[in-house]
Amino acid sequence: MFKTCVKWLFFTSQMTDNLVVCAVTSDAIDKAQRLARRLDLPFNSDPHHAPISLMVSAEDVSYKHPNFVTPFRVNFTNGPIAARISRGLTKREPLVKALALDPLRPSHILDATAGFGRDAMLIARYGQQITMLEKHAVIHELLADGLSRAFEQDEFCNLFTYPPDLIHSLAQQYLVAADKPVDVIYLDPMYPRRNKNLKVKKESQILQLLSKDMEHEDDHTDLLTWACSLARKRVVVKRPSWAEPLTKSLPTTAIYNQNTRYDVYIV
Repeated sequence: MFKTCVKWLFFTSQMTDNLVVCAVTSDAIDKAQRLARRLDLPFNSDPHHAPISLMVSAEDVSYKHPNFVTPFRVNFTNGPIAARISRGLTKREPLVKALALDPLRPSHILDATAGFGRDAMLIARYGQQITMLEKHAVIHELLADGLSRAFEQDEFCNLFTYPPDLIHSLAQQYLVAADKPVDVIYLDPMYPRRNKNLKVKKESQILQLLSKDMEHEDDHTDLLTWACSLARKRVVVKRPSWAEPLTKSLPTTAIYNQNTRYDVYIV
């Protein structure tokens, strides 16, 4: 089973955009009310009159927004991401090269901007020890729900040498355990917006909607400085291939993958 814990809450009602918590069925009311209290969000007993909501059922938690036809939930056991996890990464892939991963010598990778955990799960599938940090409380809850459901399945658990850890924390507040130093820090901050007409994947749109008031370009210098001071070997920053480096600090090298670039800072 994966582990999740709350180390430091980073959430205010100004960031919820009228978000409420709803129970889809009567047997999920207690669960929904506990979630509402944990997130300091209002509880609405009628999901049909809450256009933006966290929909809680006995089985899962999903995010409903009028921009999307169907509610969104994190799902690692169906669809393209499930196939990608099942297939796993190969040593030739840019992400593996950027992180300098070796399946025979596992590293402790800290994904300090986990989002919905796609890259982190691929890294864990490659036999690495991964700790995911997510600062936004709602994103953390959606990710934790998806991980819980996935790791309830034995077939899924058997794909991983080390189950991932998930922590709700601002990156700079993370305290490294003495017996588990961080070898590599992986940063995947929100991409800069290039073209309003460019189609963005649903997951990315939802991340933008939830974190739009929390993403500040001024934070990036502090984030990279913190990462370089903590990692024992390297820091890797995921960027669009067309974008400038995250800060004025130039990377040691860069590895490209179609529309993506991995900036590598050797420390």
